[in-house]
Amino acid sequence: TVGEDGRINVVRVEHRAPIRTIDNADSCTLNAVTLKAFEVITVNSTGQLKVFDLRRPSSEPTRIFLLSGDRIPLHCLDKHPGQPHLVATGGQDGSLYMWDLRQDRHPVSVMDAHAWDMWEVMFHPTPPDHLFSCSQDGSVWHWDVSGTTATPIAMATSTAGTPFPSRLPTTTQPQTSPWLLANTGKQKVEVSS
Repeated sequence: TVGEDGRINVVRVEHRAPIRTIDNADSCTLNAVTLKAFEVITVNSTGQLKVFDLRRPSSEPTRIFLLSGDRIPLHCLDKHPGQPHLVATGGQDGSLYMWDLRQDRHPVSVMDAHAWDMWEVMFHPTPPDHLFSCSQDGSVWHWDVSGTTATPIAMATSTAGTPFPSRLPTTTQPQTSPWLLANTGKQKVEVSS
């Protein structure tokens, strides 16, 4: 659990007390949390995504990711069910942010979405090419990238023929998630409300 006090409490249903508490995990309000194996991922009211490793005795985050530019509060997050390095977040500006935890400190893609604050985002558990978001504007959106065919950002080229800088990690694994493709970031995603 997380809250306005900037504290993380790791709880199990069968225990009455938290099994671990990270005091002062953040100096501002923590708005959402998810657990990925031994890692706790949080978002806060200054637009940061932080990763804490529960195996370490330290209460310091192991990684900090942030939005570039304005400090837009992030309200919600969900991790991809099949690719736990991929995290979706939504915030006060109504945008959907996709983060790849294997790479640099900023979102991989930002998609304009709701007119008001996005309060919840969730990948579908079995076809994770589908994602749902809801907003204070009263809308629920269904994001569908199952039909998306695009070039990975690392291979995209500009119209001038100069390659764009690679934003994908250099690995031998294929990039299989459509959420990490160039056209996703250009909002060529089927959305229904």
